[in-house]
Amino acid sequence: MMFCQASFFGSGAYITGLLIHHFQPNIFLCMGTAVAGVALLALVFGYMGTLRIGSYCVLLTLAFNELIFFIAYQWKTLTGGSDGLRNIPRRRWKSQAFLK
Repeated sequence: MMFCQASFFGSGAYITGLLIHHFQPNIFLCMGTAVAGVALLALVFGYMGTLRIGSYCVLLTLAFNELIFFIAYQWKTLTGGSDGLRNIPRRRWKSQAFLK
């Protein structure tokens, strides 16, 4: 049983946001890359979690969740810390042209 689903969601969001912010490619390419990155992260966490059984597995997955949280919170130059990512460009859709 894994308890670090939120860290996978957050990691995917940060990967997508950072790719859009620094490289500005297609949004679907960024999201696909994020899915691949999160799958790799889940593979590593899952493998290390299955090496333990019982409550040790549960505590290890909670520790992985805290690890991802503290990386996102403390690495302010990359993730923005508690302020989050800033200056991510928004795409203007044609349907938003009438709002201008």
